[in-house]
Formats: sequence, structure tokens, C-alpha cells
Amino acid sequence: MGTFEGARSHAEIAFGVPIAMRDGTVLRADIFRPATDQPVPVLLVRNPYPPQAARGALDQFNTVEAGFAVVVQSARGTGASGTGFEPWRWEEVDGVDTIAWCAAQPWSNGSVGMWGGSYLGHVQLFAAGGAPQALKVMSPTIVPSAPYDLTYQGGALLLGSALGWVMMQAMLQMLPALMSGQDVGADFAEWQAASADQVALCRRAPLRDIAFLERWFPAWQQWLDHPRNDEWWQSVDINDRPAIPSFFVGGWWDIFLRGTIDEFNREPRHPRSRLVIGPWSHMNHFSAHGQVAYGPTAAAAMSGLDLQRLDYVGRYLVPGRAEPEGPPVRIFVMGRNQWRDEEAWPLARAVERRYYLHADATLSLAPPAAEAEPSTFLFDPLDPVPTLAGRNLLAGSDGAANTGPHDHRPHDHRGDILRFESDVLTDDLEVTGEIRVRLHAATSAFDTDWTAMLLDVWPDGRSYQVTEGIIRARHHAGNDHDDFIPARQPHLFEIDLIATSQVFLAGHRLRVDISSSNFPRYDRNPGTGALSSQVAEAEFVAAHQTVFHDAARASWISLPVIES
Repeated sequence: MGTFEGARSHAEIAFGVPIAMRDGTVLRADIFRPATDQPVPVLLVRNPYPPQAARGALDQFNTVEAGFAVVVQSARGTGASGTGFEPWRWEEVDGVDTIAWCAAQPWSNGSVGMWGGSYLGHVQLFAAGGAPQALKVMSPTIVPSAPYDLTYQGGALLLGSALGWVMMQAMLQMLPALMSGQDVGADFAEWQAASADQVALCRRAPLRDIAFLERWFPAWQQWLDHPRNDEWWQSVDINDRPAIPSFFVGGWWDIFLRGTIDEFNREPRHPRSRLVIGPWSHMNHFSAHGQVAYGPTAAAAMSGLDLQRLDYVGRYLVPGRAEPEGPPVRIFVMGRNQWRDEEAWPLARAVERRYYLHADATLSLAPPAAEAEPSTFLFDPLDPVPTLAGRNLLAGSDGAANTGPHDHRPHDHRGDILRFESDVLTDDLEVTGEIRVRLHAATSAFDTDWTAMLLDVWPDGRSYQVTEGIIRARHHAGNDHDDFIPARQPHLFEIDLIATSQVFLAGHRLRVDISSSNFPRYDRNPGTGALSSQVAEAEFVAAHQTVFHDAARASWISLPVIES
């Protein structure tokens, strides 16, 4: 135990404190607390990364100065905690046991809150599923929901983000062996070579053929072997939780936006829970994102977000504090670049408008004619549409630079994207809410993917992505089973484009792009009915794709419009 004395406060600090779990496994934690004889509330951060990295999730000394103890614990099998990291498997029971330990310490007032983002937010949901009595409040940010849904979207593997995270975890598991003198030189060299070009690594086929990952992070093989939301995924899923007050933070450009929204709305929801969504990604909460600047008020720091969160958790941890007041939802409206408070998500006043895809490549509110020729393109999985920013967390990339809105004109030459564009808007059009595309389509292949993207086309021709989604044809009826559609048979697909809040300004146009790939954000569909984890590139099959837009088989995008 040591003491830190600053200009305004002093703290007691202890590193590597042992905390025993119910099965005898010892997890280690760093503890920062006020040097006082009075019991204080506890903020718990549970973390699978190096301890020094996790300390950035919360300013320990400012938090201690505010009167909280901060416990930063390494998850099982990470840092100096136990052995054998397996994502999600132990997070509920270890979270429950750690919360009970925090509440029982003589320096604790018995009230515990949790704090953190991404995996550090995910563990809060797992712990809450065990209904620990001492857990009074949570603040999960940029947080996934079900583990399956952070690994697969629409049945397609979120390859770039999943593989990047797996590579990092493999190295974190390899480092202790390397430092202890074990002979892991060959695996380390293979890891270095793979990390040097992770886009090339994403093209590895079959995807299972990455030997050092099988040795150092065997969960990767499990993820690949379970492309459906089956019993394996359900065994590591989040359990239902009581109505714990929670302050959720998400980003329009965050890869886990769907999970953040779904968890905020999960029932039973505490009536004072809050949701804030800014124009942010997983790695960037500043005011500029991708190739668009949203103005100085867009930055999380400028909006005082962390102070708001700390005030919120304090109201449930410090005796005598009143519950927070005010609207439960706060969103940043892009295009208009303003913050706005709302009473719920989605907005009850949103009006659905269907913009139809037409044979002449236009997009309009008018339904298609009775007879209209379909649109066609050739999808070659050996030459997929390259990912160009968006809602990403890609392996080996700059997390801020390769996310958010980017001009998509570099893809204008590609013939494997169908583009449908509206007339020039005469008035501003606000789209705020959840978006979906209903697509009548057919393929010559045994299986294929359908992607949809909404774009904002500027008067000078720039075209910025707003939101996108994918559906793997075999999962058209849901992700719990395979249901192959006969070749060339038209079928109705629904594609979830998640959500946005975007004002398309007067003088701009709406555009919808339809294709069959977005790589390496998603894995490539080989077209054979087999998984990309199982087949070599030599077995990939090109697909002749058909999109219908006649009266009987209309294709359209549903936009939640906020009337002026």
C-alpha cells in the first residue's frame, strides 16, 4: 500500500491485491481510494487488457478526489489473474464475486458501481445478470450485447474487428510465455508477419488455417465453427438482469451501436436509465470523424460527458443524493450538428417513408411500375468491394482514420455496386431512428450476401456513407438455422442498417447502394454454401446477382423521418 499526495487530495494505492473467486481462482486488482477513515462507495472496472491500459478508462485520482474508491481488476486469465482467458465464460460469476468482495471491505460503504467501455462495458452486463445485491448503478459505453451479435451481423462474420481483437489477445497470452523463457519464437514470428498485413491475413482461406491462433487463442476456432446463434453462443450469453440504473454511451460510427441501443432498451429498464449517442466511433470521441467535422460541441469532452456520468453514478452510490432528472435520451443530430434531448429511442414522432429502388437507378417515394426490368451485377468473391470506413474497428488500421464518413467516389468505377439516387432535395430531410432495407433479389450461387448502404450525396458529388448492413442469404429467416434458397429463385430479404440521426440538407441527394460484399468488414461469401472458414479461394464461385423492382417485387428502404 502506498500514498499519493497531490495539491488537492491524497490517495491510498495498492497494486496486485488478491481477490479469491468461488472456485479458488485468485484475480488481481489495483485499488485507489481516499485516505480517510470514512467508508466510501466503490467504482469497479473489470478488464481483459494490460492493467496500465485499463487505467485510462477512468481518471483514478480525480475520481478518488470526488470521494470514490476505484478498483481496477484483471479478468480471469489476463494480467496476473488466474490462467486461461476465455471471453465471456466467467464474467458473470467473477463479476458477482468481485462486487461482493468490494462491498465487504472495511473502507467500502457497501455500494458498488461499474464503469468502462467495450469489453469493460460488456462485463458490467454479465455481472448484472447475476443480480448482485451491492451493484447499484452501471455506466457501460460503446458496449456490445449478445456475444454472437458482436461477432456476426446478419449471419456474416465481422471479420476485420473479430480477427484484430483475436490477434491482440493471442499476443497478450503469448507475452508471459515469451518473457518466462519458453520457446515461442516460431509463433511470435508468425504473429509478427501476420500483423504486418492484416488485410492479407483476412484473405487467408480457409480462415481456420492460422495455426498460431489455434494454439494461443482457441476460442477463434469456436467462433468460426458456430456461424449460427446456437447452443454454444447461448452458453456464453448475457442473462436477464434486474432494473439497475444505467448510463449508456454509444456512437453513430461505433461498431457496437446496435448492442448499445438494444441493451438500453432491454426490459426491465430502470426509469432513470440514460442513453447518449454522439457522432463517435469506438476509438474517437472527438469533434471530427472520418472526413467530416461536426463542430466543437460534438466532442465528448466539450459536452462534459464524463462529469455527467460520474455525477449520475454518484447519485446512486452516495447516501442522500437525489435521483438524476431530465430526459432519458440525448442524441447528436449530424448534418445539423446539434445535440437534442428526447424522451425515448426510437422517437415516437418519427414517420416512416419508403423510398423505392427503380429500374432506371432512381430512388423515389413513388412505387415502381407494374413491369420493370431487374438490375443485375456479377459478384466475384476474389474481388470483393473494399471496406471504405464506416462503422468499423478494423484489424491493423488507425481506429479513428478508418471509421466514420468517407467519400465513396473511389468506388464509382466498380460494376458490382448498384446505385439508386434520389432527386435533389428542396428541403432539409431529417432521418432519425432505425433503418431497414427490404430487397427482392435472386442469385445464381448456392449462397450469397446482400449488402445495403445509405449515403448522403453532396452538391459537389461527394458521397458519404451514413449507415449500412448485410444479410447472408442462408440466414434470411434468422440466425438460428440455415435455410438455403434455390438458385435464381427470387426471395425477399430484410437488411438491418442499424440506426442514425442525419439531416440530409437541401441541395443534397439520398443514395442507396446494393452489393454483395464489404471486405474486410465482413468475411467473403464463397458462394458454395460452405463457410469462408472451411474452403480455399480456388473453390470460390462467382455469383450472378439480380435485384427486382417491379410492382409485385418492390425493393425499398424504410427511413424514419422527423417532420419539421
